[in-house]
Amino acid sequence: MKVIWASAAEQDRADILDFISLDNPIASIMMDELFAEVGLRLEQHPLLGKPGRISGTRELIPHANYRLIYEVQDNQIRILALVHTARLCRLQSSNESNASHPDIALPQSAISL
Repeated sequence: MKVIWASAAEQDRADILDFISLDNPIASIMMDELFAEVGLRLEQHPLLGKPGRISGTRELIPHANYRLIYEVQDNQIRILALVHTARLCRLQSSNESNASHPDIALPQSAISL
């Protein structure tokens, strides 16, 4: 299966790596390699993550501090977001825009990440 990083997930990844590199550039490189490795594992095992808190998604914890949210559709895996495990996302109904992650439509019944 092909893995595609949504633009919001790519930005999440870049932001995380930029933050880590401020204190430890080598750790930032290692984290980027870890995220890339997870993408390769998902190509072979798309159901590796558990069912997500948002309907139709799956979640994988590639590192104790980060949650990768993705969906499997047809012959592709779309990575929607990469968030800190301690971060609470502001939930919005599917009728409202989600500025930080426009690729994720959150139903009204969704629970916080």
